[in-house]
Amino acid sequence: MAFKLRICKNKTTDLLRNTFHATPVTPPESTIRPLFVLSRLDGKISRRGELKFLFPKRNHKALDLQFSHNRVADTALQRTQKVDMDMGVKIMGALLQGFHVDAAPVAAALHGARKISFSFTNIERVSVDVNELGAALSGKKLDLKNASAKIFMGTDGPSEMLLVTDVLSSNMMAINTESTSGHDFKIKMEALEASIASAKLDVRVQKHEESSIVFQGVEALTFAFSCIRVRVDPATGMLTLGESVEVRASRKRELESTPPPPKYEQLDEDAMTPGFLSWD
Repeated sequence: MAFKLRICKNKTTDLLRNTFHATPVTPPESTIRPLFVLSRLDGKISRRGELKFLFPKRNHKALDLQFSHNRVADTALQRTQKVDMDMGVKIMGALLQGFHVDAAPVAAALHGARKISFSFTNIERVSVDVNELGAALSGKKLDLKNASAKIFMGTDGPSEMLLVTDVLSSNMMAINTESTSGHDFKIKMEALEASIASAKLDVRVQKHEESSIVFQGVEALTFAFSCIRVRVDPATGMLTLGESVEVRASRKRELESTPPPPKYEQLDEDAMTPGFLSWD
């Protein structure tokens, strides 16, 4: 995984970064949900799978936690900053992969548009309670015989474990025309509708006046996620949510080790030209 399609910071990227502590991802997909595990080694981020499968089977039920589902209504997500058509086509292609839609007929339908923007509606934030997760993990150890767990426990540069805690998802995306080359601009839907029909995609597409093309899929797709770092004890397989730090007791003056509240990981260090995290 690498960061691609970098754009200038704007209200939308600031909202994702500063309010939701989220990283945008392309293509959007349904498998990235809370309690999904990622690994990071030498800056490369890879998908691993669900957290519970790293534990013995007897612990799986305890890790089937309930997720919170909350609707998100924010204008910065409902209509992003407008971009030139050249860059817009690249972003469009990356986002439409989540719907399995070919970007070429979409670009053809928008021929004559100079600037476009993107909209997500039906946005939902799905999250897990980190305190509940910590209680569920208490006293439990990774399955040390599980080959998938060993990459987090090696003595020679083990991978860091990153755990998804929150996702922003939607089943509906629109591409909006913000400026055009002439007053007679019209969205031409025929080739696009034929392309979707011939591919037998389970996607609804419709034109909204002469300003937008709206795509609606069956299931919600994650387009941004938040994650925390999880430390793994290589000897025992015990997990710690957050960094362990040393603090001094006020009276006994003895050293104690305590985990502070976990903080969200900022995966992209470039705040001025943030990018989309693309799956390899």
